[in-house]
Amino acid sequence: MSKKLSLKIAQKLTANADPKRELLKIKKLITANNADSFVLAVELVRTLELDNETTWLALLAKSRVVQLGKLGDDRVINLLLEIAGQVKDSKWREVVFDKISFYGLTSLSDAAAQALAQHQGDLYLDGLTSLSDAAAQALAQHKGDLWLNGLTSLSEAAAQALAQHKGGWLGLPGLTSLSDAAAQALAQHKGDLYLRGLTSLSDAAAQALAQLKGNLDLDGLTSLSDSPGYVALARKLAQLKGNLDLNGLTSLSEAAAQALAQHEGDLRLEGLTSLSDAAAQALAQHKGVLDLNGLTSLSDSPGHVALARKLARRKRNLVLNGLTSLSDAAAQALGKHKGDLCLNGLTNLSEAAAQALAKHGGYLGLSGLTSLSDAAAQALAQHEGFLGLPGLTSLSEAAAQALGKHKGVLDLNGLTSLSDAAAQALGQHEGDLHLDGLTSLSDAAAQALAQHEGFLGLPGLTSLSEAAAQALTQHKGDLWLNGKAEEAVEASKTGSVAKTERYFEFKDNQSAKFWGIRVQVCKVTVHFGKIGGSGQTRSKSFKDEITAQAHAERLVKEKTRKGYNETPGA
Repeated sequence: MSKKLSLKIAQKLTANADPKRELLKIKKLITANNADSFVLAVELVRTLELDNETTWLALLAKSRVVQLGKLGDDRVINLLLEIAGQVKDSKWREVVFDKISFYGLTSLSDAAAQALAQHQGDLYLDGLTSLSDAAAQALAQHKGDLWLNGLTSLSEAAAQALAQHKGGWLGLPGLTSLSDAAAQALAQHKGDLYLRGLTSLSDAAAQALAQLKGNLDLDGLTSLSDSPGYVALARKLAQLKGNLDLNGLTSLSEAAAQALAQHEGDLRLEGLTSLSDAAAQALAQHKGVLDLNGLTSLSDSPGHVALARKLARRKRNLVLNGLTSLSDAAAQALGKHKGDLCLNGLTNLSEAAAQALAKHGGYLGLSGLTSLSDAAAQALAQHEGFLGLPGLTSLSEAAAQALGKHKGVLDLNGLTSLSDAAAQALGQHEGDLHLDGLTSLSDAAAQALAQHEGFLGLPGLTSLSEAAAQALTQHKGDLWLNGKAEEAVEASKTGSVAKTERYFEFKDNQSAKFWGIRVQVCKVTVHFGKIGGSGQTRSKSFKDEITAQAHAERLVKEKTRKGYNETPGA
């Protein structure tokens, strides 16, 4: 309904001596499903002093409320909430609170806030960027979790009001700063407080929040200094039950580390890139799981070595991919870890560190290494388990000879070339061997690798000579090849490149399609699509040639029944 027509109806209403008889005309404004019309309708009802439960139940069917809510207009939603504050009918109120989304609400009247406070479930008002003190006071009466994620600032009065919130979590993750007065007020909150957006606090604010009785989330905080307020806050955080996430920390004082070490659950500090020796020594006393994936260095200082020993005692996988520097002493400690160990940030490794890590049992990930000395290779060869070295792009003959003695899975997927001598050495490897990066292979190298008895991965090969293909047919384990390389090996197994190819077309008034099939040994490949296009290809392998041929004949019969005709092909 247009605004002009809405005004025309309004003029007729105000001139009418008996407004109750004109409710049907007001209803026309509402059923127009237009924000301006609805706002005008509410104004008229209030002007005519008909603003009561009976009127609204008559004018607003539940389905109409849903439709109005979908308009997403702040004025409409605020008015619906205000009306909900007057209506006692529980089923009607449920429609307002459960069927209307408040996520996008960017403004909130005081009356609407009062209505929302009566909602029985959790309340998410993430779109609000500002909140009046009166609205804050009203929302504080809400008894469920209250999330105000869009607020970036908070007045002292609003903080004092929200501190009286009777529910569980009070979520204010959008706050990027907090005054001392606001912090003191929020510290009086009886429930849990979510302030993940704060990156810094004054010492006084930190001291105030340390007095909070409930849970406190400050995952965005970047520093815990040795000032009294911060140390008190660290002690408060350490007392929280369950996991403690402080992944925003980039700086941690010794005193704060000592406090956090008393935490009894998992402690995640993945934002820390460095630690003083004293802070490391303190964290080494922590009794739960400690995550320090961002740490870039573990030196040979007593504190760092103690921390390495603590990390090595972890019973689950240990990820330290941030490390770019690892001392021999720290490596010796980590070598005693019994789960998967990921050190993918290391770009170099000393012989002593390699010897220490070789004692590790389980997956050892060193994908950051782009080069490896012969001595380090010889040391790592003693490792028993999965050894991941996919960052190496080349390998000396001596290093290859050393790694050929490794027992377990060996990942060398980064190698782009392989000398005949290196291939000869790796052919003696006992365990799965991954060489996914190789695109070509000499005949001699193929003959050498064919002696390998475990899984051999060469999916990157784009072609193979007849001699190389013949050599690889002698491989006794699983062999992973793709494309032409796979076809060449399969053909060599049968002593020929025998294959059967047939081509079919289907044409009518609506379409023109092709379908082709090729049988090569135990593999059936179909190629299909629109005539003139590139089409799609699907392949399937079978246990023997007879089964493959039978499958192909069945597919051909299906296509001919559908009207496909065989042609010379394309």
